[in-house]
Amino acid sequence: MQNIYNMIWADAIVRFKKHNPDEESWKVKLLVYLSVMNSLNLFMVGLWAQYFGWFKIPFIEVNIFSPLDKSISFALTFALPFFIVNYFLIFHRSRYEQILKKTPKSNTNIALTYSLTTIISTFLTAIYYGYIG
Repeated sequence: MQNIYNMIWADAIVRFKKHNPDEESWKVKLLVYLSVMNSLNLFMVGLWAQYFGWFKIPFIEVNIFSPLDKSISFALTFALPFFIVNYFLIFHRSRYEQILKKTPKSNTNIALTYSLTTIISTFLTAIYYGYIG
């Protein structure tokens, strides 16, 4: 059985390079994109865990510029850990090249499916949580 994490990354890299062959900053764009998707999943898990009373994810408080404070807090609490982990697991020492060799090509667009599922389920969770909370 293949590692789903590596399959998502391999699919995203192959498809991004296929549709943007001349893009020089593809690594940064994919790192940001998939790290945001991962952070939305963690956010959604945190909301459900808080709803059921299992635990509460503490936000990192930021008081710099009030309209952006919550966005910066979200980025530091949920996205920054994934930027760091994804960088070291995928891009450090060009590890993505090994992942591309080991992961079989898929006819299914795994990265797009993952992204759409994440966005839709996070949206529905936020609406439901706002309605009941």
